[in-house]
Amino acid sequence: MTTDTQPADSTAKSTLFCPECGYRSRCDGDWTRARSGRTVHYSCPDCHAEITARPASAEPEPNPVTGFWTRWTNSVRAWQAAWLKTLLRV
Repeated sequence: MTTDTQPADSTAKSTLFCPECGYRSRCDGDWTRARSGRTVHYSCPDCHAEITARPASAEPEPNPVTGFWTRWTNSVRAWQAAWLKTLLRV
């Protein structure tokens, strides 16, 4: 007789992994999402690296104010990361 249970250490197919820091979570987990046109960009909540971009058809339409602040925050984080990398090179 066989069972269809998975081992405890296996991961679900819907798990996303961050290549930068190793963070992992389900695709509907706590990833940072930013909508750009018809695409949703998923970023790591720890290191802010972009993980994937997926079609936005399943995503709800964001509030325009929330969308603006999300894009602004992501831009500030990107500039901050670039600035910190230049400081570390000196």
